[in-house]
Amino acid sequence: MAQMGPQTPSVIIGKNGVTDAILEEIKNQLASKKIVKVSLPQNAEKKEEVVEVICTFTNSTCIDLRGRKVILYRE
Repeated sequence: MAQMGPQTPSVIIGKNGVTDAILEEIKNQLASKKIVKVSLPQNAEKKEEVVEVICTFTNSTCIDLRGRKVILYRE
């Protein structure tokens, strides 16, 4: 998990927020990599709620949330 720290996010959520396409992309990446780093939008006021929605839809677990970066894991 320490190796995920310096890497750039593989999914960047833009100003349109969490869309169906973003959720599908995260889901697909989790299926192949198991760990995905996501960058939340700058205007994300309720980061925890956004992460909860993503985790629920993708059936993943948030293992780290720092600033606007979140690391998700799914077995």
